[in-house]
Amino acid sequence: GDGRASQAAAGVRYAAQSGARVIVLAFSGTSDVPALRAAVAEARQTYGAVVVAAAGNDSGVVAQFPSGYPGVLGVGGTGANDLEGRVDYQRLAPFSNLSEGVRVLAPAVEIQGPVPRALCGQRDWICTSAEPNAYASGTSYATPLVAGAFAVLLAYDPTLTADQATQLLIDTASPVHGSAAGQIDIGAALARARAWREAGDSAWSASGFGLE
Repeated sequence: GDGRASQAAAGVRYAAQSGARVIVLAFSGTSDVPALRAAVAEARQTYGAVVVAAAGNDSGVVAQFPSGYPGVLGVGGTGANDLEGRVDYQRLAPFSNLSEGVRVLAPAVEIQGPVPRALCGQRDWICTSAEPNAYASGTSYATPLVAGAFAVLLAYDPTLTADQATQLLIDTASPVHGSAAGQIDIGAALARARAWREAGDSAWSASGFGLE
């Protein structure tokens, strides 16, 4: 609802003003909330932060927010069963949205993470029997993986701008069956960043991915 969106907007502003270089919005909806749109624009344009957002899980191409806002990198998900029932992360997840803002993909099926035992069995958490770990699926779980890739790039070269780091991930993404967007490849992105740094600033151009 609008209340939660306003809280998210406040969180985005707080993170940007506190110096966060990567901001994760692991949620989506079809409502365009002006307060959140403005906060995202401020984070990108005033503070130079990377903003990544989940594409949503409706198997559609309808515009989603905040992944559809200008300057936001929308994240779709990979993971579909092959003929033997194993998850193939080189295929688009059947639930992943592919709206206009989706430029990269990351694994989104059976992602493991810590979860309080009291939440086991609720929503889409499937807990293991021995440990407080759960497996869940959705583009909300793919989005932090992309944020982590940004963190690796920025740790390698803190002088990278948001546009440069974004271009690195988009340009080096690997092909995924069923999607024009590719899956992030941090190894390839780091190799490209190294080549850029060795060649100098003239080696890159941020005009290719059209985030602005």
